[in-house]
Amino acid sequence: MPRVNYSVLLGFIELLDDAGGKSEIARIASREDLNLDSLLPILESGEILGLTKVLEGEVSMTQKAHFFIAASPKVRKKMLREIIVNIDIFKKIIDLIKQTEVGYITKDELSRYL
Repeated sequence: MPRVNYSVLLGFIELLDDAGGKSEIARIASREDLNLDSLLPILESGEILGLTKVLEGEVSMTQKAHFFIAASPKVRKKMLREIIVNIDIFKKIIDLIKQTEVGYITKDELSRYL
């Protein structure tokens, strides 16, 4: 999972919403003065979370993204949690934690697992 600040991703989705839900990637990069190194992690995170789709140089919001930005901050937090726990790698980590007697794993245990 790329390291992208939540507010950056949310701002990007709001930009897409303002643009009618989709835009050419190059247009966003130019308008927002973003280089490819800054934009790629945002695009990848949006896709992993199911909030955006990238196809042939264009990025668009998913239905989930429309609901997400329309929601209150409290509901957004719940939605984001639900999205994250359903990502395959996080499901596996949660299952690993559930198998322990103590209810957690150490950083070393996680590193070995991964």
